[in-house]
Amino acid sequence: MKFLSNECRPPIEDVIQAGVVPRFVELLGSPSDYVREQAVLVLGNIAAVSLRCRDLVLGHGALLPLLALLNEPVSCSMLRNATWTLSRFCKPPFDQVKLVLPTLARLIHSKDEVILAKACRALSYLSNGTNDKIQAVIEAGVLGRLAELLMHPSPSVITPALYIVKHIFTGNDVQIQAIIEANIIAPLLHLLQNDDKYDIWIQATQAISNAISGGTHDLIRFLVSQGCIVPLYNFLYDSDPEVVTVGLQGLENILKVGEADKNMGITGGVNLHAQLIDAALCRERIKDLRYHGNTEISEKAVEVLETYW
Repeated sequence: MKFLSNECRPPIEDVIQAGVVPRFVELLGSPSDYVREQAVLVLGNIAAVSLRCRDLVLGHGALLPLLALLNEPVSCSMLRNATWTLSRFCKPPFDQVKLVLPTLARLIHSKDEVILAKACRALSYLSNGTNDKIQAVIEAGVLGRLAELLMHPSPSVITPALYIVKHIFTGNDVQIQAIIEANIIAPLLHLLQNDDKYDIWIQATQAISNAISGGTHDLIRFLVSQGCIVPLYNFLYDSDPEVVTVGLQGLENILKVGEADKNMGITGGVNLHAQLIDAALCRERIKDLRYHGNTEISEKAVEVLETYW
């Protein structure tokens, strides 16, 4: 069992064919802490191979004893490994694993960085998809803690926390409003303006872009007032065409709201968002993008310039 729990590439198919998975599930209830922890690692290794293997482990009833173990007073090592195995269980289908949410909502209050990172990773899997999944994550009461985790010193915690926020920003207006009410916007913008780690910066900007893409006019005005234009402008200089496209689309959505406000007579007959984007030198960069090697980017740049300037 120790070989299966530690080996980088254990013979998982041989284990499955031998029919011993039910036995490892039984060992989650062993009186020996050592045996239970090894069983946790073995089941996590099996579930990590593929969704088929994960479903096999769940089909043998591993989830409930694992949750029971996570609710016991166990060692930090056990908590780390059990949280990792739980994260291996949390990919779709959602209905099979949604009962883990209360446990994850508790684990993200841990002081241990490894447990935090793995619990956030599990929540990122669960929040990725339809609005009913997003709603379940919100109702688990995790948003307030997410605002705190975005300010955590470790990138291993911040990154999966950003994935959760990014996923929730694809939800409906009520779900996006829940993020605002949880005061997540301020730490998110802080990351955009102060973090020098590319992976964190790009995830934070994509989260803001998702909000701009799916948000109400009021939300977009709020994000503009909080300084979201400059991070989107920085996207326009990225070497990845997909990142540049995200930046252009975000700025275009901001311009659409400014144009709607102008047409309604709210802003004295001018597109204030166009003025702000111009002041941030975004228009000059958009002009340059007319000659970008990517056709989609160059055509979008021309369209934006012709529509709003």
